[in-house]
Amino acid sequence: MSTSYTRFYEKLIKHIVPGPNSISYFVPFLLLPSALCIPPSFLSKSQTASIFLPLILACLIHAWSCMGGVDVISVNVLQWSFVLLVCYDPRKTFSRIRRKQISEIDLRKNGYQPEGEVMYEAHPYPTNLSRRIPWVMTLLISLRLTNWKTGDPSHDRKQPVPPLSRTAFCKHAIFLAIQSFIILDITSILVKEDPYFHIPHTSITAAWLPPPSSGFPLILISTLSSIPPRIIRTTIIALQAYALITQGGSLPTIPISSHLARLLRSLLRRG
Repeated sequence: MSTSYTRFYEKLIKHIVPGPNSISYFVPFLLLPSALCIPPSFLSKSQTASIFLPLILACLIHAWSCMGGVDVISVNVLQWSFVLLVCYDPRKTFSRIRRKQISEIDLRKNGYQPEGEVMYEAHPYPTNLSRRIPWVMTLLISLRLTNWKTGDPSHDRKQPVPPLSRTAFCKHAIFLAIQSFIILDITSILVKEDPYFHIPHTSITAAWLPPPSSGFPLILISTLSSIPPRIIRTTIIALQAYALITQGGSLPTIPISSHLARLLRSLLRRG
């Protein structure tokens, strides 16, 4: 039983989508938060980057060689490590923006809080380790740095992000859902026609173009012929991942919107 699972996993990570095949794949997920948890009084920005970034890169190169390719998650870890260790110094310039908890004493001392007004406060790099760890872990999952001050005026003036109204949120969610469905439809047609996604042992660099019977415009086929197959296939996987992740938050609005549309049509017919 274990042998069949091992073979299935080997086929999954080496043919369908690259994935972890060694311990070195997971080491960067420990190195990056460890680097950010070390205070700048102990290691400066240049020292932290010169120590941890080569280690992260070496682990990922070994992991990529073991699994025979690269994947989105490991590349994202490398990029995020470069941004946080080289481009910025979160321990000195970053602050987390959180909603301020106003006590009854503060209200009596400073007056009442106007209705609808939200107070925020900045939380810089904590000196206490127990507070520093959740601060760092929250930073690592904040890929868009929403509700974070970074020291960059072009970014900081948009923080904190004002909450959307219910109508604006529904419009945005429906737009994202439609966009995701279109991306999934187009990429699914390419996946259906590409033998790399169906025939085992097909190389990711194997030449392939959509046949004329697939219905693709000739200009699209000629454009794809000028792009290396590896780039086309990795782009298809990346687009599908983006569409699925984006659709995850907006998908629940689709049945609600369709129900409201049917309800509106029935009301109009009765009128």
